[in-house]
Amino acid sequence: MRKVNIIPMAGQGIRFANQGYKIPKPLIPIDGIPMVVRAAKCLPDADLWIFICRENHVIGSKIKEILNKFFVSPIIITVDFLTQGQASTCLLAKKYLKPDDLLTIGSCDCRMDYNRIDYYKKFINSDALVWTFRNNESVLKNPEMYGWIKLNKYGKVSNISCKTPVSNSPVKDHAITGSFSFRKAKYFLKFCEKTITKNRRINNEFYLDIVLDECVIGG
Repeated sequence: MRKVNIIPMAGQGIRFANQGYKIPKPLIPIDGIPMVVRAAKCLPDADLWIFICRENHVIGSKIKEILNKFFVSPIIITVDFLTQGQASTCLLAKKYLKPDDLLTIGSCDCRMDYNRIDYYKKFINSDALVWTFRNNESVLKNPEMYGWIKLNKYGKVSNISCKTPVSNSPVKDHAITGSFSFRKAKYFLKFCEKTITKNRRINNEFYLDIVLDECVIGG
């Protein structure tokens, strides 16, 4: 089974630009290492890395050189337009995916700590995984900036909400990190395309959170 990781980073990064940063958000250094490298290196190991970047970021910075330095033969897709959100951005990698690839999609700005052995064990009985965290009071600053999940009594996801908290106690709830895994890439493609066909937009964008909600609906 081939393992593939996709890092979508085709957003404009307006919030960071407004804060005075002169370089693209993914390249902002964290302890001397570009943010995207820090985030990507904490994901599961991959046989193939795919990065989806804004063309002006590639032209105006050394992002290609940096990605080639830290990753072996990465595929770098460039876009010269504003996509309709994370989900549609990731679909740009469709031609590089095989149906049975073990696929993880990770954000370029989030680092995670987890047990890698447990991660693979999860796929014994699961077709998709949502990466979450809880008991962190930072979510109280703006709960509407996160995706949220509800679990059933078996610990399985029963509902996913994007940008809307699922309770009045968000610290206790599972907030989504922005990373998602699929036991087979064909599941991602199927439900991503279904999300777009059903026009399930949040703030006029197609979010990966909703793709996973479609997975839940589809069983």
